[in-house]
Amino acid sequence: MTIQEWAERLSGREIGRELEDGEAEQLAAEGYVIAYGESDDLLEFSGVIDQEIGAWDGVRVSLCQRRDGSYDIIPERNGYADNEFSRNKIAGMEKINAIWCPRDLKDDVWASWHIEPCDIPHLHFDIMEGGKLYCRAAIFKSKDIGE
Repeated sequence: MTIQEWAERLSGREIGRELEDGEAEQLAAEGYVIAYGESDDLLEFSGVIDQEIGAWDGVRVSLCQRRDGSYDIIPERNGYADNEFSRNKIAGMEKINAIWCPRDLKDDVWASWHIEPCDIPHLHFDIMEGGKLYCRAAIFKSKDIGE
């Protein structure tokens, strides 16, 4: 499937039912990653990357692919990584912002989560809660994450 087809297929699903059986494996086989907010404190990755990151009150993460094909995901708090090694490493990495309770121009909260990849080509799709927007999630190709 194309990234557009995936975004359309995933959009509109309810929280807790973001993926149907076998879809995480299919996303991975096709080279895709999805990122979405879960609960009030998690940033979830599914597909090529299968990991969750603590994201209480929002988080910015840096991503890179290792030479062995695995991925580093380093959370930043207040613009800084948790340790000096990580701070030095994140300079050239791609970033994803997981924004908790994003606000519009009128300062109204319009969702619980907004996932915004900064340096990675992506498409958004919507996860719902009781018919209302819960998370504006993102899908992207793993090949677009640099080394």
